[in-house]
Amino acid sequence: MGENNYNLSDNALAIARDRYFHAGEDWDKMCRRVAVATSQAEKEEDQKKWENEFYDVIYKKLFMPAGRILHGSGKTKSNLLNCFCLGVEDSTESIANLYRDIFIVSSYGGGVGYSTTPLRYEGAPILGKGGTSSGPVSFIKVVDRIGDVVKSGGSRRSALLSCMDISHPDIYSFINAKIKDKELSNHNISVALNDEFIKCVKKGKKYPLTFNNKIIKEIDAKELWTLLVTNAYNNAEPGLLNMSLLNRDFNLRYYSQITTCNPCAEFPGYNGSVCCLGSLNLSEFVNRQSMTIDYVLIKKVIKLAIRFLDNILSINNYVLPINKEIANLDRRIGLGTVGLHHMMLLLGYKYGSEQSLEFLDKLYTFIRDESYTASTELAKEKGSFPKFDKELFMESNFIKRLPKRIQSKIRQNGIR
Repeated sequence: MGENNYNLSDNALAIARDRYFHAGEDWDKMCRRVAVATSQAEKEEDQKKWENEFYDVIYKKLFMPAGRILHGSGKTKSNLLNCFCLGVEDSTESIANLYRDIFIVSSYGGGVGYSTTPLRYEGAPILGKGGTSSGPVSFIKVVDRIGDVVKSGGSRRSALLSCMDISHPDIYSFINAKIKDKELSNHNISVALNDEFIKCVKKGKKYPLTFNNKIIKEIDAKELWTLLVTNAYNNAEPGLLNMSLLNRDFNLRYYSQITTCNPCAEFPGYNGSVCCLGSLNLSEFVNRQSMTIDYVLIKKVIKLAIRFLDNILSINNYVLPINKEIANLDRRIGLGTVGLHHMMLLLGYKYGSEQSLEFLDKLYTFIRDESYTASTELAKEKGSFPKFDKELFMESNFIKRLPKRIQSKIRQNGIR
């Protein structure tokens, strides 16, 4: 391995060459390409400064942008976003548009999550046209076939997720589509739970399955819950989303409601939402001599990572107009972490121990607080996201749990 590859293992280097390097690149050149592209969102006189800052943290593996960013930066008309959330309405035109949009996004390497809750149940009458609906699962099968077509035309496997509310009359056929019927090989499936259903399970009550506020039938809530848990245990699906909790804690609930999530489920969203992702590489923040965490360095890298991801939203080539519109309105980014297990091994923490839980609480509280602080500072420089409403934003349950000093910063500076 050359010196420019900054101690990448043979396996990591092979993956990077296969997925992310352009022709003639090594680790150094790829990092520089990404840094140059991302710095273009800055003022011209400041671009070189931020290019070098971004390059340094990526080259040293302190911050790792998501794969689409590494692969696409510097290319003309390249999608730099990993995942998208889309929506659909109960009409032929909307369903056809969903097929088109998923095909387009998938062909650009993006994963797609969408909700089928608005679609009428199997056997429901179709007013005006006559006949009855074939149900959401039949439409999901068409989307899955699109995944096959896109997969066969490129090297990246399609990533799709369909979400359905627990109250939908076709919830049983949705849950069993992959497990019993062995279909939807390109899909993850997730069920959106709500407070009412959970209460019915706890109290052993019947739960109504509804469409357009009309009760279609009632089912045994505990029986359905048992099926969900059994399938999830035996087959790792369906995923479960506590939609009531998600929306109560969602900072933008005054603007929109969460309806689905991306295929890996780390990004809950709504029609048009995009995943702009990158991760702190936690093991690289452990001082190998003292075996302590360099919190000063984490803080520095968080500030750069927040700025970097915000810049990606500005330079990205959006393949769908709805994605560009929403990304510019809410400017949501996702700063995650990798390397946690390695960090804990270095520090001697046994996973799940009382000591490890205390450590994790401290670490992730620090990351959360510094991320929000960095966003308020960026807002002071570049402005808050367009849909920011200070009074409504501060009513978020999540924001209310932040330290008072950060809440004060948001009130004073806004948030990016």
